[in-house]
Amino acid sequence: MSKWAKHKHDESNPEQNQAYEYIKQAYAVTQTWAGKLKAELFPVGGVEVRKRPTNQGNNFSGYTWAKIYPSPEAPKELAFTVGNDADDGFVVKIDTVGLDESSNPRQTYLALRGDYHNALFNRSRM
Repeated sequence: MSKWAKHKHDESNPEQNQAYEYIKQAYAVTQTWAGKLKAELFPVGGVEVRKRPTNQGNNFSGYTWAKIYPSPEAPKELAFTVGNDADDGFVVKIDTVGLDESSNPRQTYLALRGDYHNALFNRSRM
């Protein structure tokens, strides 16, 4: 992921196509990991996974992720997230999803979290 992160996917490039398929496999692993955590900790919850190695601009992403919601009633703006990050390795964190940076819930979350790499509820390089 780190080699191709932020690079535009060129479908004529065999090395990039191989990387695309490899990252799709990483998403499958992330999905399995999230599913097992959900089953163990939140049996009535749900999992959402992004399975495409590129973003809307067709640039390679530098990470995989899956969002875990504890229950069907859980707010969609707050999720447990697991994934693999090109810079941080395996990541487990609490994440705000789709909240505007200036919103009160997002600002409260950021104040509680503090520095991303030192947050008590974000764990990377596991």
